[in-house]
Amino acid sequence: MTCESIPENEVLSKLLSSYSTFAGESSSGSSASASSATAPSTANAKSWEYLQQTEKHRRAILKQVELPFGQILFHKWKGSCFKALATDWLMYASLGIFLVIRCYARLSILENPPLVVAMLRDGNIGILGGFLSFVLVIFVNQTNARFFDMYQKSKSAAGRIQDVAGYCAAAVARRQVSAAWAHRLVRTLNAAHAVGYVGLRGPYQQDNFFDPLNRQYGLLTDHEIHQRMVHGTRMDAVSAAFKELITWCQLQVGKAQEQQPQSVEEDSGGGRLSVYEVTELQRRILQIRADVDGIYDYRDQPSPYFYIHFICLLSALYLPLFAVDSAYEAGWVHDNLAWSKELLAATMVLVQAIFCGGITAVGPENDGPLWRGLGRLECHYLRDHDH
Repeated sequence: MTCESIPENEVLSKLLSSYSTFAGESSSGSSASASSATAPSTANAKSWEYLQQTEKHRRAILKQVELPFGQILFHKWKGSCFKALATDWLMYASLGIFLVIRCYARLSILENPPLVVAMLRDGNIGILGGFLSFVLVIFVNQTNARFFDMYQKSKSAAGRIQDVAGYCAAAVARRQVSAAWAHRLVRTLNAAHAVGYVGLRGPYQQDNFFDPLNRQYGLLTDHEIHQRMVHGTRMDAVSAAFKELITWCQLQVGKAQEQQPQSVEEDSGGGRLSVYEVTELQRRILQIRADVDGIYDYRDQPSPYFYIHFICLLSALYLPLFAVDSAYEAGWVHDNLAWSKELLAATMVLVQAIFCGGITAVGPENDGPLWRGLGRLECHYLRDHDH
């Protein structure tokens, strides 16, 4: 197959529309045998549909940030902090301690509060609360930075595939390489991007993610999979399969230099890419590898367990102490007890518990992989909403 066998405008359209598996366009005309846009098999349809449905929920939750303040507070249960707080035992324990002490204060026959009240007043619980708040805020900032960096790496990989497709389209237009060679390179990069998510060993597996995509967009034939993954690497074997495909793309680009026409595949168009063009293509392919590897690095090394355990321990010690202090501060039998004062103190305990519980819940969620939690973005986002 040569460049002349396909009209130039059709070649450019094919390459640019199929620059990424996740751009949502079918790579029609692919030389792959699986290029027909068929539906997933019955065995995998439920899993594939589950991934799609989960992503729709995520997109709906993300759009809720545009709602007015009142609707944001009570619009939906899913994706909000209410679900995490509803199962936070420490919040219930703190409120329980407060209520027990207040009942004891109202029913006690003692005219004066216990000695522990004076001890707590001199204990400066507020200083410990300020220190804990500082540590919690730093923790959340760090985990948010990890999440957005993972997101940027994911989007950057898709962008670099578009760069390669643009270079290939220009090379085909100048009759430097064939359309078949360029299309095969872009298909393999798209396949590598998808395989990279499979290797993360999350919800994206070969049978429920890569295989349906491969059937629909014709990324790789069975022969190409066996040929390019020369060591029989499984797609879920961490990043090995992803790197096999990336290395294959690098080899093909390296063979296409104008100084080495004899080493290029038969339908590469003669291997007339300049050294500068080959260097730019190699740079972008290596950037794809670096971006996806960066996501693997974050997955392999979350925040240190010692740090998270330290935060949880401080919260578990501080909240009960704060509840005890607030309960005794609300007054004793001889202090002309007022329900309003007790209600205000209970509200302060609740707010403090929500603050500590909410941050300790959102931190580990942002610290984890991209797919954890409904507030995150799946790689389906790149396919359905990229352009």
